[in-house]
Amino acid sequence: MSTKISASCGCGKIRFESSKKPMIQLCCHCADCRHASQKDYSTIAFFKVNSVQIVGQATEHRYVSDAGNQTARLACADCGVLMFDKSEGFPGLIGVMADRINAPFAVQPQYHVWVASKLSGVVIPEGSTVYEKGIG
Repeated sequence: MSTKISASCGCGKIRFESSKKPMIQLCCHCADCRHASQKDYSTIAFFKVNSVQIVGQATEHRYVSDAGNQTARLACADCGVLMFDKSEGFPGLIGVMADRINAPFAVQPQYHVWVASKLSGVVIPEGSTVYEKGIG
């Protein structure tokens, strides 16, 4: 793939770029992701850490996920927009919040995870690969 995938926060002070496609694209329905994204679920694209460039200052919030993994959410230190997700559960990968990725790349989730925690009104597309908890 020769086109670069890019993302940025609301004020543009954090910028992300990769020349590689994401390794995993998913929708997470856990309560932590819903709370952090302020949406019904989070859509996240996970890239190999060694294939990305990130510029800018982020604040980091650490916690233990429902799966028991140390996890960090990173947001822009200036505008507060949630940008990244790093978890022991995805070693060597960094997740980029899909709504921050710039066109023309469109995230196409391969999986819906933690559907045991999904909100009752959320409909998962037919044919999706679904996990009651995390992947695996």
